[in-house]
This record gives sequence, C-alpha cells and structure tokens, in this order.
Amino acid sequence: MRVWSLLRPISMGTYPNEYGVKDIVNFHHKEFVPEINREAFGYIDYEQDLPKEEQEHYDLMPVPEIDPKLEKYARAYARFANQGNRQRMWKVIKKAFEAGLIKEEEELTKAASMYV
Repeated sequence: MRVWSLLRPISMGTYPNEYGVKDIVNFHHKEFVPEINREAFGYIDYEQDLPKEEQEHYDLMPVPEIDPKLEKYARAYARFANQGNRQRMWKVIKKAFEAGLIKEEEELTKAASMYV
C-alpha cells in the first residue's frame, strides 16, 4: 500500500512504522503528483494496509481507488465544476446514476474531488 505525505517531509515520528515499511521516498521539495492530483512531499510503501485511523493521525493519503467505469464521469463532473457549469454537472450525475454507477450524488463528488 502506498500513502502520500501531503503536509510535511517524511521523517522520524511522521509515520507509523509497525505495518512493514518497504520504502520511503522524500522529494527535494513539494511536487505535484498526478496519481493523487495533489502536491506531496513524498510517499511510503507499506507491506500491509495502513488503517484509516493511522492515515488520518499522520496526515497520510492513500492512492484513491476509483472504478474505471466511474472515472470518466468523475473527470467530466470535475471539469464542469471547475467551469462553474452546474447544469452540465447535474447531467453527469444523472447519467452516472442511470448507468448504475452511483446511488447518491456524494459518490460522484467524492470521486471527482481528485480531479478538481
């Protein structure tokens, strides 16, 4: 499992080490990471999944997992949100709902948040 450090460079005391740390990569400065659509200071690869409580406690972000079928709707929703085009945003929500990919609007807005 890979988690990204969004708030600080990785050093002693900034991450849990009891989940089988495989690798730690610090960048020289905060860099944009397309995989998470945010800037990060680096990442940690773990052998085991890091519990959500630990991720939150240490301000670490996992790579988001998005259903590939939902990804095109999430990208479209984010594009229209950035443009402020609420009418098109609602059309995307409706299409994703009709395709059976979401049950609530929040599912799409959460997936789209990584593209905003």
